[in-house]
Amino acid sequence: MVLADLRAGRYLWHLGCEPLEPSTVLEYLGRLVHSVHPNRYPWTTRIREPNSMSDTEAAVDKSLVIRTYQAKDLPRMLDIIMEYVPQLPNYARMKMDRERIEYVLRHNIDNAAAFCCWVLCDTHDVVQGGGAAWCVMSLLSKDMIADDVFMFVLPEYRTLRNANQLLVAYIEWAHARGAKLIRASHTGGSFPPGSKEYELFDALLRRQGFKSVGTIYHLEPEN
Repeated sequence: MVLADLRAGRYLWHLGCEPLEPSTVLEYLGRLVHSVHPNRYPWTTRIREPNSMSDTEAAVDKSLVIRTYQAKDLPRMLDIIMEYVPQLPNYARMKMDRERIEYVLRHNIDNAAAFCCWVLCDTHDVVQGGGAAWCVMSLLSKDMIADDVFMFVLPEYRTLRNANQLLVAYIEWAHARGAKLIRASHTGGSFPPGSKEYELFDALLRRQGFKSVGTIYHLEPEN
């Protein structure tokens, strides 16, 4: 992902590549369904027994709250970006520039007409994930087109609920901007097509009405 060029950076969709236990996936899916249809599917609130959480799950409250980012969030956001973006296979050759990233984020805080960034925060208001998006006029018409810049959740907080919060915030913001087309993509290379993580990613998008429309290719010159 090239955060120095946010138009290129829109291609990052990173929900993580760590395997999930089937029971964990079911629990997350149940919570997601219940949040949409609580009366139609009441059973989804109790897929797991109340006392069946592992020690790791009990030690970490994975519930995060979403809000738009503020200047105070930048140091934490920059630390996360500088650590995790270079780990993405398809962007490993890119040299991250912390000052450039900070400049772009800081100077777009008040650019709500064309840019927005959200952060997922824990109970102490510490950033544990986030996402950003553009919404600009098409080069071919006066219609508005929305593109995601990035969406990321730290490994210990990667639940479908948290990922869905980012996606819904992006969709609602794009609708409010009058977008005629809303795009979401993943080219980080952290999970290949056919993997369990890719299937979860695909299901998350399709649940919100997205559909696959093509393929993106990268060319990395030798020089």
